[in-house]
Amino acid sequence: MEFERFLAPLTRDAFLRDYWEQDALHQRGEPGRFADLFGWEALNYLMDNHNLTSPHIKLSQNGRALEPERFLFVPSRRGSLSRPDCGRLMALLAGGASLILNTIDEIHPRMREVAECFRDAVKARAHVNLYAGWHTQRGFDLHWDAEEIFILQVSGRKRWQAYRPTRPYSLDRHQTPKPSGMPDWEGVLEDGDTLYLPRGWWHVAHPLNEPSLHLTVGITPLHGLNMLNWLFERMRSVAVLRQNLPSLKGSAEKVAHMAQLRAAVTAMIHEGALDEFLREASDHERGRPRIRLPHAPYEQRAPLTDSSRIRLASSHVLTFIRQGDDTTFRAYDTDYTVPAALEGALAALSDSATRSLREMKAMTADPAALVPVLETLARAGIVLVEQG
Repeated sequence: MEFERFLAPLTRDAFLRDYWEQDALHQRGEPGRFADLFGWEALNYLMDNHNLTSPHIKLSQNGRALEPERFLFVPSRRGSLSRPDCGRLMALLAGGASLILNTIDEIHPRMREVAECFRDAVKARAHVNLYAGWHTQRGFDLHWDAEEIFILQVSGRKRWQAYRPTRPYSLDRHQTPKPSGMPDWEGVLEDGDTLYLPRGWWHVAHPLNEPSLHLTVGITPLHGLNMLNWLFERMRSVAVLRQNLPSLKGSAEKVAHMAQLRAAVTAMIHEGALDEFLREASDHERGRPRIRLPHAPYEQRAPLTDSSRIRLASSHVLTFIRQGDDTTFRAYDTDYTVPAALEGALAALSDSATRSLREMKAMTADPAALVPVLETLARAGIVLVEQG
């Protein structure tokens, strides 16, 4: 799946240069552009065949979330899972409620592909929510999201109003004033349209008394507070930061202690700290590989051939630290050191697509060293092997 299909005719590079984290974008699309991804039939299947529970399923009306017990059936038996109560659910939808399914990329294969496509395009975590409405009542009042969002209009129409952020890079709704004046963008999303809103843009959607179905892809890039939380954990190893503050000492001792604290913190925020944080964050982002039963348990340990296909399982990418003639990457909290000549081939692996051994050999000057490394990674479950 290509990222450009959601923004065509705009290219990824043009979008990242001119809009990403900067400005809203509305792109018209041909009706049915997203029909192969999702639709009413797929929604009916999820509702019929999954025990959807709160908070994965929600109803909202006129800006207020409805209590789950109004549309979920909770069995009296201990340990039994709740599930949608079809009759009461339909009655509430008929009365104007909107239906929300959160993180449907966890239960629908095409939505998973969409989330992976956006994740790989912008190098940040992504998820997909679904919103369906039928009448004229709003699901949500005017609000903003602490993430980048892409709205994909799958079916029907909905009118949107969007306003620029009233506080730069806001993360706290209680400290963000509502906008005043006219919207910065207003329009009707039709079947096949895409709307991108950067983090902090206020928005509200108005149903048009017809069935409407849209997907929202939420992107959560890392920000400075994420890095500070990471640094805080690492600072526990610094003795002066664990030391009691000189609350009973004089001003000279307090000044000296502050100088020590400042020096310790400055040393932690060194020039390479950002790259180190991003690398560790990537290492801890678990992969979402495909399971291929019943053949996978046999293929995983079978001898590798040029037609064998390799996929990452432990993470979505591997990140490397070069050390002379070797390079090191981390997987499942273990460091692996391999010849630096293999870095290009291993860096080409991902959880969303496979590479043949033949392709990987062409990416390295030392193909003979590649097979034993991949066999070791397969035994550890870091990669999955599919025999061609």
